[in-house]
Amino acid sequence: MTEGKGENDDSISLYVDYGHFSLMMTGDLSKSGEQKIIKQFKLPKIDILKFGHHGSKTSTDDKFVNQLRPTVGIVSAGINNRYHHPNIETLRTAKKYHVKVYNTAEKGMIKIEWGLLRKYRIKSFL
Repeated sequence: MTEGKGENDDSISLYVDYGHFSLMMTGDLSKSGEQKIIKQFKLPKIDILKFGHHGSKTSTDDKFVNQLRPTVGIVSAGINNRYHHPNIETLRTAKKYHVKVYNTAEKGMIKIEWGLLRKYRIKSFL
């Protein structure tokens, strides 16, 4: 293991598999970092993917989404952000794989609830 430089590819990635629910969050990881994950770990289909780097075109790689096949994608971005996140390329990738996108810039805070006996539920607050 090597020490990071504090760059986007040093982001913590988190895979959660809990009963009938699975989630992947990759912080600001770039496409190359996502490709390293799918090369190193044979992750199964997931329920929810928190899109990397606010939905920018530098993240949410086509191959990454293809392997994970999430049902839902979450973009964490501010209203009227100066980078215009999420990027249209990211939204096209989501559409290509039939991923329903929740964007905090449009929906406000997003809350995910799940338990062992039921499927997850998503609420948004704006």
